[in-house]
Amino acid sequence: MTTKLGEKPLFAVVTPVYNGARFIETALKAVSRQTYRPLVHVILDNASTDETPDIISRYAGGAAPLLVSRNRATLPQLENWNAAVRLIPPETAFFKILCADDSMAPDAVERMMALAARAPGVSLIGGMERVNGVLRPSRLPPHIELFDAVNMLARLLDDEARVSYPHVAYAARFARDRAAFFSGGLVGFDVEAVMRVLAQGGTMGFVHAPIFETLHHEASVTATVVQRSQSFAWENLVMAERFGPAALSNAQFRRVRRREFQVLLRRMLLWSVANRPLFRRDLQRLRERGITPSLFDYARAVIGWPAHVLERRQELARTPEPWPADAVVPHLQELSPG
Repeated sequence: MTTKLGEKPLFAVVTPVYNGARFIETALKAVSRQTYRPLVHVILDNASTDETPDIISRYAGGAAPLLVSRNRATLPQLENWNAAVRLIPPETAFFKILCADDSMAPDAVERMMALAARAPGVSLIGGMERVNGVLRPSRLPPHIELFDAVNMLARLLDDEARVSYPHVAYAARFARDRAAFFSGGLVGFDVEAVMRVLAQGGTMGFVHAPIFETLHHEASVTATVVQRSQSFAWENLVMAERFGPAALSNAQFRRVRRREFQVLLRRMLLWSVANRPLFRRDLQRLRERGITPSLFDYARAVIGWPAHVLERRQELARTPEPWPADAVVPHLQELSPG
C-alpha cells in the first residue's frame, strides 16, 4: 500500500487479539465505518483457539483493507502488542491501538487527522471516551485542541487530566525509533508510552468529543490483569518519578510525588491487614528504589487522607478555567492546514 503524492497520510488501526470471538466484530465494524481514507486495519491474532480467525476472514475485502497475521504460539500481552505495532506499513503516518472489544465513532480518525493537519509534526492525538456508556471527563480546557506536549504531560501528572490512554493515536515515527514501542515492567504500559512521547516535546492534539468507546467486562484486560495486579498506586508513583522532572517545577514535582507516595502508603496499610502478599510486594518495590517508609510516613498518609478525598472531589467537580487571551500556548490554535 503506497500513499500517492497529494493523498492524505495513511492511518493504521492496530488490533492485537486473543480469543476475541465474542467481541472482535465490534472493532471490525468500527474500523470499516471510518470516514477517513487512506486507512488500514492491522490485526495480529495471538494464536486464538476460538472462532476469531473465521470472523476476521469474513471482513476481508470490505470497506477498510485488512492486514492480518497470526502468531504460531500465544505471546504475553506486551509482546503481542509490540509485534502488532511492528506490522504497520512503512508509509504509516499515525497509528492507534483498538482493542477487540472497543469501538470508536465513524468520524474518530477523521477528527484526529484534522488536528494533525493543523499542526505538522504533532506527536499524539487523543480524545474523550465513554467507558461502559459513561462519559469520562477529560479535565482539559474545552476550547483548546492543540497543547504543548510538555504542558499536557504536566496536566496528566499534576491535574490528573484524562486523555483515554488506550485510544491515543501516535505519530508512527516514534514506533520506528524503537524495537519495542511499548515498554515492559509496568502493567499500564500504554500510559507509559503516552508520557514517554510527551516528554520528548512537540504538540498533542485533543478532540473534545466522545469519539471512543471502551468496554470493561469480566474477561477484559482491565478485569483480568490490571485489577488483579492492584498496581495503580505503585505505577502512579513510578510515573511521577520518571516523568515529573521533565514537566514540573521542583515544587510541583515534590507535591505530586508526595501525593502519590501517600496514596500508595494508604493502600499498603490496607493490604497489611487484608492482603499481606501485596503489602510485601510493594514494600520490596519501594526498598528497591531506595525508599523505606517510616512510621511517621504512614501516620502522615493516614492524617492526610480526609484532605486528599475532599481535594479530589473539588477537583473533579471543577470546570477547567479558560486560558487568558494572551497566554503563550494558544498560538498553536492558530495553525491551519498548509
